[in-house]
Amino acid sequence: MRTHCLSFCTALRRHHVGEDSTVFPSLAEQFPAPAPVLAQHQTAARLRTKLERLAGELEAHFALEEPAVVTALNATAAAPPTA
Repeated sequence: MRTHCLSFCTALRRHHVGEDSTVFPSLAEQFPAPAPVLAQHQTAARLRTKLERLAGELEAHFALEEPAVVTALNATAAAPPTA
């Protein structure tokens, strides 16, 4: 779960930063019609910042949770069934 979350956030950031820094400025200069869509990217950038902060919090949580839960599950799996 942790790896998937971090991979997704990294890919999302790379995608949007690339658009915001190269593609969209050039597009906005040449074609004013998609301006509202391009403006939404400012909102997306703010949300991305919040998502990255959340990803950091989730990563810290997963780093604590996974070893503890795996250890407990392994102990449970190794225990003989109770009647």
